[in-house]
Amino acid sequence: MEAILIRRNGLRRQTVSAFKLSALLSLVAVPPVHAQDEAPIFSWGGTVEVSTTTLEIPEGGSASYSLRLTEQPSESSRDCCGWWVLLRVDDTDDTDDTISWTPSVGWEFKRQEGASRPTPWRGISIRAAEDDDTEDEVITFRHEVRDENSQCPDHLHPDNLPVVTVRIIDNDRPGRQPRLSIADTSVVEGGTAQFNVSLTSTSTQPVTVSWATADGTADEGTDYEARTATLTIPAGDTVRQISVPTVEDGFHEPAERFRVTLSSPSGATLADASGEATITDDDLPELSIDNASPVPEGGTARFEVSLTPRSHTGTVTVNYATADAAGANAAMAGDDYTATMNTLTFTAGQTTKTISVPTTDDTVQGESDERFTVVLSSPVGARINDDTGEGTITDNDGGPTMPELSIGDASVSEGGTAEFEVRLTPSSTGTVTVSYATMDGTAVEGTDYTRTTGTLTFIAGDMMKTISVQTEDDTEQESTERFTVTLNNV
Repeated sequence: MEAILIRRNGLRRQTVSAFKLSALLSLVAVPPVHAQDEAPIFSWGGTVEVSTTTLEIPEGGSASYSLRLTEQPSESSRDCCGWWVLLRVDDTDDTDDTISWTPSVGWEFKRQEGASRPTPWRGISIRAAEDDDTEDEVITFRHEVRDENSQCPDHLHPDNLPVVTVRIIDNDRPGRQPRLSIADTSVVEGGTAQFNVSLTSTSTQPVTVSWATADGTADEGTDYEARTATLTIPAGDTVRQISVPTVEDGFHEPAERFRVTLSSPSGATLADASGEATITDDDLPELSIDNASPVPEGGTARFEVSLTPRSHTGTVTVNYATADAAGANAAMAGDDYTATMNTLTFTAGQTTKTISVPTTDDTVQGESDERFTVVLSSPVGARINDDTGEGTITDNDGGPTMPELSIGDASVSEGGTAEFEVRLTPSSTGTVTVSYATMDGTAVEGTDYTRTTGTLTFIAGDMMKTISVQTEDDTEQESTERFTVTLNNV
């Protein structure tokens, strides 16, 4: 689908994918300015915020700025196609070859969780073409908001559209000073952000420029160290770096941004005076999936997926899918259970989700327990600690009598060894195995007892085994504490 971008001197055609037809028609057919006595189209109090209102680009060079909505789009856009900030670009000449920009139409903004927050920043990259003219050129970028119905907020008409003025600096006149630009950068929190400051050409004398950090969504002192200084590019050189340390913290958060702004150059002029650093969080919460409790065939296996720590503030998603287990007792999708796949979404503060998998009731008698798995993949906003949970389907159609396993309780003074007796009734003529693992109650592993896992094996004739768990002796006076040992995978 093609979108038509309106420019002062005519129409410029550029190919744009996934662009809403109604927005395209509105852009072409609806005048950008509404009469003063026209009733408001719809109520929305936000506007477009731009990171800078002026850019200077040397011929053959490039620069960028960022934009966002100061308020979230309306609720209706959550399930629709979002709102657009469309670029309306006015040239000073009659050619389309002066500059190019990406994206060519603008940006779509969809509603996110937390309606009071601004939308994320989105970048506009602009490149100036080389030509033989000896004059500077000025081009203006205006930013028109369109909602899901292709309407524009009434309060942004007629003269309140945010404007970025782009000056293209000619490089063909003799004696012109080189131009200074600072590039955007990215850094993992706790690292040092490195901003490249470059000249369009070498100089015969040192070039100096003052610089200072400024908050964006990142806060000085909390997310990065505030700095101000003077940078010197020696004669004959074209690039130097500005270094700004960032701060490591212990909680998960979205990417944050701050800026370094250049000012008061000597020996050069400014082309792009503002560089943005994106701080990427390295404190991702962890996802784990537990085994499901055994279910009789025809029942529903339920797998609990947990997210830790509990303090996560963003949205986390993870895909999941069932799979046949390996080995002789594998359950088969379609025959023994229903193949299931989907995505789990944890909003801020949510810590557990349940995956439900229906199993199939059949009439085959004497089946062994059958197993399948649920596997987590492709997390966003978290990393995976344990990606596989196992489900066990037990037979409900009768057949040869199976021996039964049971585990008794234990009591111990702190510092002693808790002994849990596991009994098999009656004894078996074959080999029986069962896995076991400790689990916190009011007692906490590592503090009150030692985490213990393993497998018991009963050979023909065996009827009792013991699981030993070491407890911890401390000097605190405290009430009785409890933990459990759970059997599974019989």
